[in-house]
Amino acid sequence: MSWTPRETTTTFAKTRPFGRTIRNFSEIQFKIFGKVVKQFVVTPERNWHAGHVTDVQEGQMLGTLGSPVDPDFKIVFVECPNPHIKIVQRKLTPKECMRGKL
Repeated sequence: MSWTPRETTTTFAKTRPFGRTIRNFSEIQFKIFGKVVKQFVVTPERNWHAGHVTDVQEGQMLGTLGSPVDPDFKIVFVECPNPHIKIVQRKLTPKECMRGKL
């Protein structure tokens, strides 16, 4: 028995009959409860804004990438083809992980 989740949900319940009704035997209902979460969480999810950037003013933004289901997840390499973008990575503190629900 398997399900393919179509979206993340806080809770779900699925029921499937198991076995067949034969004479006086009842069909058994198999029920699964759970939740579907994203394997990876990226914030911000869509647009990353670095503020007002000009020839004399740099922009800056903060984004996070983590996994709420894999405690061993780590980024081993970050590459950006744009020479004008500098990426600095650091491990989130436990408090930051809790705030971001990672």
